[in-house]
Amino acid sequence: MKNEPVYPEKLVRENATGQVKMVFDIDKTGHTVNCQVVSSTNPEFNASALDHCRRQRYAPATVKGVPVVEHHHQTTVNFSLDN
Repeated sequence: MKNEPVYPEKLVRENATGQVKMVFDIDKTGHTVNCQVVSSTNPEFNASALDHCRRQRYAPATVKGVPVVEHHHQTTVNFSLDN
């Protein structure tokens, strides 16, 4: 994903790292919907990860050439200052 999540300033100052596992659907236009946090190593990253999820765009899944909703897509948003 080229669109990087916003690293919370407080967590930058604390040199904190973390991971947020997300689940969401991709609608027929490639927009993410129903973004939800499944697990997180630091809940202070959750709001940024949710915002990041909502901004993502994908090529929609297709069945016989017709766009369809893809349910339960999973991803992990990593927060690391080494990037």
